[in-house]
Amino acid sequence: MQSSLLARLRRGLPLLLALCAVPVLAQTGAYPSKTIRIVVPWTAGTGTDLNARAIAQQITAATGQTAVVDNRPGAGGIVGTGEVQRAPADGYTVLATSNAHVANLFLVKNLPYDPLQDFVPVSGTRKLPSLIIARPGLGIKSLAELTELAKRQPGKISFGAGTSAGRIGMELYQEMTGVRLLHVPYKSNTAVLADLMGGHVDVMLIDAFNVLPRVRDGRVVALAATGKNRLKVLPELPTVAESGLTGYDVGSWSGLWVRKGTPPEAVAFLNRMAGKAAEAEKEQVESSGGEVFATTQAEFVRYIEAEGAMWRKTAAAAKIIPE
Repeated sequence: MQSSLLARLRRGLPLLLALCAVPVLAQTGAYPSKTIRIVVPWTAGTGTDLNARAIAQQITAATGQTAVVDNRPGAGGIVGTGEVQRAPADGYTVLATSNAHVANLFLVKNLPYDPLQDFVPVSGTRKLPSLIIARPGLGIKSLAELTELAKRQPGKISFGAGTSAGRIGMELYQEMTGVRLLHVPYKSNTAVLADLMGGHVDVMLIDAFNVLPRVRDGRVVALAATGKNRLKVLPELPTVAESGLTGYDVGSWSGLWVRKGTPPEAVAFLNRMAGKAAEAEKEQVESSGGEVFATTQAEFVRYIEAEGAMWRKTAAAAKIIPE
């Protein structure tokens, strides 16, 4: 599956770009003419969830039609995504998800759907840098200290992962440092964070949005930030690269997808609503350490192709075998 990812992306790219160029066509009954359901395969309160709610508000404001957010967490995003895959391809069931949609190709052996062939990308929505954090009781304050501790206690320091980025990011950290951590799987990063603050798991990789308040009040210890630059909201926190792991860059992004075969006028409308939501959210997103990621459909397709290549390289470097 890994070796065919880019080929599949490239086969689909001309078709998707052509779809972007198709003019909005008249159809029987204006779209939307009934409630739009935005399925979020993560728990409420995550960055992806809040962004989906902002898009729902824009849809209602623009059309008067109701748009609802339906949280369907579980199995690293697979439960909610499968819900959309089984729905009609009519634009009334939309998927708002994270980069797990692509990354699951490298973690899950038998996905019940094909993320690239069964879905059409609509728009990016936001990007979120991630933090490697630890429970205060672990007694460390930097990534170098984590590495030193893990080398002294191979297989004893645990990391929780409730998302694909969280899993791959910590696996890559192990590969680059030569340490061995104990992986503890979770259904969501919200559950991991709760257990980390409760002292049941030692470290994790999580997007900055979901953890900034806990860093500031001392309930968790931030060790390093992913990305090329320090966070404006945490300027004192070094990046992973500054901590000695040059080339490490595992962040998070969110976007909208629909079933393959969805009418192009519905795709174009949803893309516009995502753009309006990004404008409305800009200040709030940036104050939380992220950035808005409103794109054209063609831009999102090209981004996914590059992202797929990155995940493939990362998974190979970390020697991850889909399970």
